[in-house]
Amino acid sequence: MNDILKLNAISILYAFIILIPIELMLNTYRIDRLTGMDSQTVSTITDIAGLIIAIAGGFLAYFFSKKWLGQRKIRFWSILLWLPYFALFQYIIGALFPITHGGDEISAGAGLLALGVMFLFPLYILFINICAEGGDSHLPKQSS
Repeated sequence: MNDILKLNAISILYAFIILIPIELMLNTYRIDRLTGMDSQTVSTITDIAGLIIAIAGGFLAYFFSKKWLGQRKIRFWSILLWLPYFALFQYIIGALFPITHGGDEISAGAGLLALGVMFLFPLYILFINICAEGGDSHLPKQSS
């Protein structure tokens, strides 16, 4: 049971790794309107923030996968389990912060880009899981 809770915690982390950059990307016009900054500046800041979150979140997921799940194959279930958490968090954000201003509508291009990122995200998770599964445990111990 303990492994399932750890797996779900890692899956929640994966959901946040993709949720935050997508939300920043989709809400660029809203951030622009609320802060008064130039749209190009907001776009650059959200792109950099998304990249930082993807890299830092990847390291966190690697660390927690290696520490909590060790060599167990249960870690590969996170390739599927991030999606329900992502949908739940997306629904909560949409319910708490509805689009009330017409200028904040999301463009079709941004939605297609978000879908592309979501289709490639399981490969990102697979890469992290394969890296976390490997390591020095497969190497023979050296005697001195």
